[in-house]
Amino acid sequence: MRVLLVLETDWIARGPAQHHHLLERLQERGHDVRVIDFNILWSKNRDRWPWHRTKRLRAKGKVIERVSIHVIRPAMIRAPLLCYASFIPPYTVELIRQIKSYRPDVILGEGLLNVFLATRIAKIFKIPFIKYLLDSDHNLIPERYLRPLGFWLEIQGIKKSDQILVINKQLATYARRMGASTIPKVVTAGVDRKRFNPTINGRLLRNQLGFAEDETVLFFMGWLYDFSGLRELAKSMADLTDTKIRLLILGHGDLYEELRQISKKTKTENIITILDWVQYSELPKYVAAADICLLPALLNNIMRDIVPIKLYEYLACGKPVISTRLPGVMREFAGNSGLIYVRNPEDVITGAQRISRNSQEYMRLSKEAMDSVADLDWESVASRFEEILKNTV
Repeated sequence: MRVLLVLETDWIARGPAQHHHLLERLQERGHDVRVIDFNILWSKNRDRWPWHRTKRLRAKGKVIERVSIHVIRPAMIRAPLLCYASFIPPYTVELIRQIKSYRPDVILGEGLLNVFLATRIAKIFKIPFIKYLLDSDHNLIPERYLRPLGFWLEIQGIKKSDQILVINKQLATYARRMGASTIPKVVTAGVDRKRFNPTINGRLLRNQLGFAEDETVLFFMGWLYDFSGLRELAKSMADLTDTKIRLLILGHGDLYEELRQISKKTKTENIITILDWVQYSELPKYVAAADICLLPALLNNIMRDIVPIKLYEYLACGKPVISTRLPGVMREFAGNSGLIYVRNPEDVITGAQRISRNSQEYMRLSKEAMDSVADLDWESVASRFEEILKNTV
């Protein structure tokens, strides 16, 4: 089966996301996968040349390193707003070229403009199109005044798709509300149990980072979005004195420098540790070095309906998770799932103190965490994903 994925993000620099886990496994199983992506991080590249030509790349697997994926990155103008408008003609030309030369059996799409284009082109060439919904896409647009247009594009993309795939129940409801013509199919995230499991020893790393045995280490990993809740949590922790609670943040993004500045102004030495991103293969030992993992995000339109992959990885390692009351997470992980829910990021500290002082409750939450994702390994999730694609074809 030949699968063409159209993305409105950077396949190489971002992730690993859901599409990396699944499509790299499809490639490993003998299917042929190609990706047309978008240079969404153009403003962060050192190359300031205002125009880049179409690039054809071979990307090593992020999750399964022995595979590689053929990536096409259409030309665009590197400038605000023009980056969106300028990529439409090259993206359209490249999509038609790939349909004629590569002859995909199915096209899978994430995004707005690219999905709007791809659904219509797929109809012309009579190729089934599957909309893969990981987020409320229009709410991800940085320019707020463009979100109404993004909302319309998202509705059009969902309505014109032959099948809708979503990553959790809340997004299935969202897709139906946006006009899905078919019943959305839920393909949740999974866990790589060879990497993330409770047997990983994090003591060495914990010692290297200077955490004492009697200290409770709170851990967050991922992109440091402005709405991640980490600013609010870090400011609350900066005012603490005589505490055994420590905060470890691993990642990069919008808040990185601000969090570093907050960490330098704490009343208790080394209460907050900020580390830059590491290779995916290194992540498990950081989770293992922690006692409690965090999802302290602010409730907004972006976070309302999603369930981040890292949550499954936390739970698979047997780590209790403290999360704010995000509807998508609460619907996916109700009672007895290893999660403690708090109203806002500042309440994380109180929740962590309560768990850390009660060893029986900690052990109960740890067991519930592992049980809640016991059946969600990536191989079985990939098999369901593969079956849906075959049936759609």
